[in-house]
Amino acid sequence: MDLSEIQKAFVIEIRDLLDRVEDSLFQLEQQTTPGELDALFRALHTIKGNSGIFQARHLESFAHTVESLLDKYRSDPSLFNPSDVPLLLSCRDHIESLSTAELAEGATGQIPDEVFQQDKELKSQISLRLEELSGPQDNTESMTSEEQAEFGVSIGPPLNHLSGSYHISFRPPGDAMKAGLDPLNFVRFLRNLGQIQCVFTVLDGLPTYSDLDPQMAYLGFEILLESEEPPAAIEDAFEFIKQNGILRIHTSESTAADYRQTIETLPESEERLIKIWKEMPFALPLEKLQAGSQAAPGPAQAPVEPKIQSQTEVPSSANTARPASSAPGSNSINSTSAQEASQTTSASAHSTLRVDASRLDALINLVGELVIQSQSLKQISRVSKDASLGASTDTMERLIEDLRQQSMSLRMIEIGTVFQKMRRVVHDASIDLKKKIQLKLQGEETELDRGVIERIQDPLIHLVRNSIDHGLETPEERTQAGKSETGTIELRAFQDMGHVVVEIEDDGQGVSTDAVKRRAIEKGIMTQDQEVDPEALHQWIFHPGFSTKETVNQYSGRGVGLDVVKQDIEALGGSVQLRSVEGQGTRITLRLPLTLAIIDGFLIRAAGVHFVVPLDMVFECTELSAHKRTGNAGNYINLRGDVVPCVNLPEAFQMQSPGANDLIVLQQGDNRVGLVVDELLGEYQTVVRKGGKVLSNLPGVSGVTILGTGQIAYILDVSSFFGDREARAS
Repeated sequence: MDLSEIQKAFVIEIRDLLDRVEDSLFQLEQQTTPGELDALFRALHTIKGNSGIFQARHLESFAHTVESLLDKYRSDPSLFNPSDVPLLLSCRDHIESLSTAELAEGATGQIPDEVFQQDKELKSQISLRLEELSGPQDNTESMTSEEQAEFGVSIGPPLNHLSGSYHISFRPPGDAMKAGLDPLNFVRFLRNLGQIQCVFTVLDGLPTYSDLDPQMAYLGFEILLESEEPPAAIEDAFEFIKQNGILRIHTSESTAADYRQTIETLPESEERLIKIWKEMPFALPLEKLQAGSQAAPGPAQAPVEPKIQSQTEVPSSANTARPASSAPGSNSINSTSAQEASQTTSASAHSTLRVDASRLDALINLVGELVIQSQSLKQISRVSKDASLGASTDTMERLIEDLRQQSMSLRMIEIGTVFQKMRRVVHDASIDLKKKIQLKLQGEETELDRGVIERIQDPLIHLVRNSIDHGLETPEERTQAGKSETGTIELRAFQDMGHVVVEIEDDGQGVSTDAVKRRAIEKGIMTQDQEVDPEALHQWIFHPGFSTKETVNQYSGRGVGLDVVKQDIEALGGSVQLRSVEGQGTRITLRLPLTLAIIDGFLIRAAGVHFVVPLDMVFECTELSAHKRTGNAGNYINLRGDVVPCVNLPEAFQMQSPGANDLIVLQQGDNRVGLVVDELLGEYQTVVRKGGKVLSNLPGVSGVTILGTGQIAYILDVSSFFGDREARAS
């Protein structure tokens, strides 16, 4: 794989990890748990490790700084304080800025001045926090003199201790290079954790030239490292490569039993390993390990350069590595056994697959073309009246429908990915506006098309910010109103008749009818004496430039935003509705289409022109003459006791059609509207195409589709008929 492709994947992974970091921080703000601290640490460690691989030095350095602070918290969870969350959130944002500057496509690697300055400030704040947390250093016991004499630790002078000396035996998995993992990069990374005293390269597994596979990893490593980091941090440095490989880490407290287990785990023979270790300058319990071998400790050796050893065939570490549990009290660390790691890797490898979104879009487009051709073939089959052709056509239509359902499911994303982002919005706004806010989420598993998810994120952020600023009161105001100091914002999502409904509800002060009326009069929307239904009055806050806020801040007051929200949602084929009770709160309801690409439609004809409406909105099909018409212009019908407004579709588009008598009744939420048309043609799989500039300003039309005959059918923007039904009926 091209390294640039791997780097792109890592940038995407960073975004996912940062989302995980943010979620963990909000969880920790509510309750400190070791599990969340560990998840936080591992996310930062992953970012740091991969940053080093891609030479993103600023990102690697900063992530390491944050990791040091998180390691303190992980070692002692009682040190963590919810007041640390704003600092760590700032660090999260800074990591995103650094990744964009150093790793994003087209990045020059140059850090902008403001980002560089923020880097210095945040590192300084972290250093101060580390100083506050620093306490007495851990005093771990070394081997007693009796143990040293018993285990023969006289070889070589001891290392110059910082706070820990590590002997690392590392055998990477044979297929590491195929997975894009260079084992040497992981060894080099140890320099970020301390001082490498010695690296001894073991090439016993190197095959003959004729059997050499350049994509296989044959090297083994014996490493001496001095580091202030804890053993867990040393092990984490190999997080992404130790699966299916062998990793054994010894400290100065490791016993002969620990080394015995290492010998049993490594592919080399005991005699060979002892010979290698004798050449390395560290205290080794040799005498107990030699187990009758005549080899004696040699003189102290200087750190040796990596060198090629004798070539002997070594079985794959995946087959030879055996799980070895450490002895009681041992400080030796053993990676997951090869068998367990293989099962874990196999399971995780097949659970998810990251695919570029453009490939999914291309697949959907091809499926759309298949749908169109299927409809064309169906037309030919009907004309020919060939029974065998008809049967084959029906079978193909079913298969294409299954393919459509499967391909569309690939584009579906849980709305929880957007809901989780609202935690940050609420957190930051609560600090800026000095309000206590509780965010509740329901229906996070509800799925929407990726295209819809991407386009509702900004409107949803604006609506949540609006609820915080306009709706929720300050703690003092809530106390005076007899409410709890903490306000609540609830986000809910659920499916309803082929749509997804998203509700944003707060328990704040609600919309002031008097304030809306006063501002509407000022803007000339209504007169002083005009009577307007309160529910209809509330919808005026979506009017451009409309705001009931007397003061302007970074969140609201300029009258810009809600009108754009409505435009964006309606552009998706959705609708926005606001209901509010003064003093109790406000609920804003968004109705959104499940998908934007291919829909199940119902085909109708009016004045010789074909139209499509969403099938899930069709409530009933009937004849207009079967129902009594009411209203001044006869624009209402009595549908079994319910008065339903109806729109003559040919007249709505200024077309002549004297024979319009069929009626299709559509339902959206609790509202219904009837469309008078010439002919009802039935269900139709509809591939949605944008109409371009020609249709962009045509009210009532959201797109077009191609029929099997090659004709164009217009996809109706049904929400416009519900929104304007009273105006049309008057």
